[in-house]
Amino acid sequence: MAITVKVNGVDRTSLIEKSLRIDDNLYSDTDNCQFEYLKYGSRDWIPQGQQTVEVYDGATKIFGGRIIKIERELISSNVEKFSISCKDYVEDMDGYLAVEDYQEKTVEFIINDLVEKYLPGLGFTTNNVNCTIEINRILFDAKPISKCIDELAKFTNYQWYIDPDKDIHFFAKGVEVAPFNLTDTSNNYLFQSLKLKEDYSQIINSILVEGGAFEGETITIDFKVLESDVNEQRMVFSTGEKFARMPKVFVNGVQKTVGVNNLDKAEDFDLLWDYQQQIIKFREDTRPGLFDKITLNGSVEIPALFPANDPDSITKYGKKQVKIIDKSIKSFQGAAARASAELDAYKEKLNEGSFTTYNSGLKSGQKITIQSTQRGINQDFIIKSVSFQMKGYNSFEYNVNLITQRTMGLVDFLQKQILDKDKELDVPANPQLTKFTYKEENMTISETVVKAKSDDEEDMTPEWVFGPYAPTAPWPTDKKRVPTFDSGAQFIP
Repeated sequence: MAITVKVNGVDRTSLIEKSLRIDDNLYSDTDNCQFEYLKYGSRDWIPQGQQTVEVYDGATKIFGGRIIKIERELISSNVEKFSISCKDYVEDMDGYLAVEDYQEKTVEFIINDLVEKYLPGLGFTTNNVNCTIEINRILFDAKPISKCIDELAKFTNYQWYIDPDKDIHFFAKGVEVAPFNLTDTSNNYLFQSLKLKEDYSQIINSILVEGGAFEGETITIDFKVLESDVNEQRMVFSTGEKFARMPKVFVNGVQKTVGVNNLDKAEDFDLLWDYQQQIIKFREDTRPGLFDKITLNGSVEIPALFPANDPDSITKYGKKQVKIIDKSIKSFQGAAARASAELDAYKEKLNEGSFTTYNSGLKSGQKITIQSTQRGINQDFIIKSVSFQMKGYNSFEYNVNLITQRTMGLVDFLQKQILDKDKELDVPANPQLTKFTYKEENMTISETVVKAKSDDEEDMTPEWVFGPYAPTAPWPTDKKRVPTFDSGAQFIP
């Protein structure tokens, strides 16, 4: 098929050198287009920044965006080279900042609302936004629109991109399907170009997840003041356990008042409790006596530790063990869920691949199947990137990079996270959003200055006389003055 390049709607294909290249990247990463143009003789077109660029492979539009950078180089006395870089329509989208607070709204509602409020009249549509997940709350504090959608995608573990016609696609991983698959006889790719790679370096099949501490059950600890405590003056005692909150303290069955060390005054309480040092401190006048019984009652902190293994993977590849620390996990259930997600993502080898084709229609994020008897594979892949490259005026190719769903766990950090359906995004306790409106106004100020003439102003006018003359008294007693060229004196005959 023929390649067509339009700039601001004008066909410039005949002027474009064979350097045309398009990079279609995975999901919300920006798609880019580069090409060169030589200006000489009657070829007098001068590209301008922000002009729209559309590239077609036959009837299929494979890129739409704007010129964002122009490099000019004089390569001879009458030939100038233009190196032009373009960015997809995220460039248009990110000219606007959203200030919004959404509560109990679906992703579809939020994206539609952002487009209607901030991008009206710019041609953006949401025909391929497919996500009915409800978000408890999400706050956008002056964020570019694309970053708002990025945040929604990370929270839901969905993906998104803008197509060359400015339609927003928001979808679950692997839902969008490539227009063709690859087989040994499909003849829709260069057979020798298909390369597959197996990566065993990332295998994990034994995991210990260490989360943050959480509050456990209430326990009671009893101990007696012994003679060995005399050296410490019977004032400071170890709690033996790290209490999650202030414990109740009894001495011989009598409850004592407890304050917080370094926060409360010692004279206001019988003793102080120190969370970090795991001690209690009595005052000298409240310290227990020898062999007194001290009782502590309260809930202690328990670390969220969870080990998990995949026996089949261990048998196949040997044990590959790691420790994961995630202090945001506050329960055994959360630690178990994280361990399960990690094992599912990394218990097998990772597959990647690439191939070259002349067929258009492939888009990053699409699912494509490779079924090859000769290569012994029948597996689904995700298109990671598609690069279009011109080889000549009528020859070009698409270079496609592939990853599996498992490999996406390495590319996308949230692939290996367990997202609670009721989880909220990180919203301040008392958020305040301030919306500013800018309005340009023109103001014209005119001023008229009127000089008021005093009653005796005429008396201030000098009496011009021929010189030489020296005043006989101070002004205005003697008003006689000798005129000069710049004094404004006039001689009247």
